[in-house]
Amino acid sequence: VSGLKSPYTYSDMTGLQASLASNDPGYYRQVFEGCKATEETTWKELKWDAVVPPDTTVTFRARTADTTAALASAQWVSLAVIPTGVSPVDLEAKLKAAKVKVGRFLELEVWLGISKQDPAGKLTPVVKTFSVGHTCPSVVQ
Repeated sequence: VSGLKSPYTYSDMTGLQASLASNDPGYYRQVFEGCKATEETTWKELKWDAVVPPDTTVTFRARTADTTAALASAQWVSLAVIPTGVSPVDLEAKLKAAKVKVGRFLELEVWLGISKQDPAGKLTPVVKTFSVGHTCPSVVQ
């Protein structure tokens, strides 16, 4: 359009209005590598440090396989849902209870659940850190 003097439109579609339109929960995935292919990996624990405001959640789940390609078809195992879940989580026990074959690789997924009471999206959880521990068999000489 041409010939306009000082045109103005009110639009906040890159800020609050965009978050009101789609304040979907978010997730993050990370793959951890265990022991050498010739050794059995024992996945030990999941630890985290998170800030979880009221009516929000952080959900951890994992899957394990012998190759990174096989992770895509591996079964997901629920590990913890914060605020009720407490760090650390015994991965070995969770995987055993789910009756999944433990592999060399473990993919961890972290879901951030927003507050249903806060459509503006100001109450969101923050995961500051998380870590996964594992052990490998001792080498006997």
